[in-house]
Amino acid sequence: IGFAYGYSPSNYSSAFKKHHRLSPMEFRKGINTASVRHPFYPGKPARLQSFEEYNRRIEIQELKDFTVIYERHIGNYRELGKNWCDFTAKYKVYVKEDTLFIERSYDDPSITSVEQCLYDICMTVDQDYPLDKDYPLDKVMTIPGGKFAVYRYDGAIQGIFAAFQGLFTVWLTDSGWEIDDRYGLDIYRSVDQENMQVVMDLCLPVKSL
Repeated sequence: IGFAYGYSPSNYSSAFKKHHRLSPMEFRKGINTASVRHPFYPGKPARLQSFEEYNRRIEIQELKDFTVIYERHIGNYRELGKNWCDFTAKYKVYVKEDTLFIERSYDDPSITSVEQCLYDICMTVDQDYPLDKDYPLDKVMTIPGGKFAVYRYDGAIQGIFAAFQGLFTVWLTDSGWEIDDRYGLDIYRSVDQENMQVVMDLCLPVKSL
């Protein structure tokens, strides 16, 4: 919300506290909810778990920087499957055994219009990898590493939204951590398109309160 109105995270927190006499984190702690509206499946509320359930599956990890080929998209997250297929087909020559496939999402579809969500799809590449003349140098960037709360999600693709909402709404408020200025990452570990199942690490950039 703060970014949408031109605030940095720290300035937004200060302005929020000035007007409401409590911080955004304290405000979230006062909300007790077991489900949230699902923007992609309006008739099926996204069910949230308890803090203990999320906390059991989270590790605080120090991740390295990632050098990636990326493409930026604006649209519905439900288009991710097709966009990933096109992306991996285009850059398959650079895929190696240890290549990581990463998403970086900038918008929460419960707030931003589902048709206007901004996201990057990325694959790691070695900085010293020999490049041919068609290599998209303008499509290479470094994603900063650092300290992340890493949650291993293993389940249906349609459940990813609920997992994210639970991490922010339930886990983060009582965790002793807060989000810093870096963006979150989703690192794919395996995908079963036929059964719409996925194993992925949801990585929240964190710092101590």
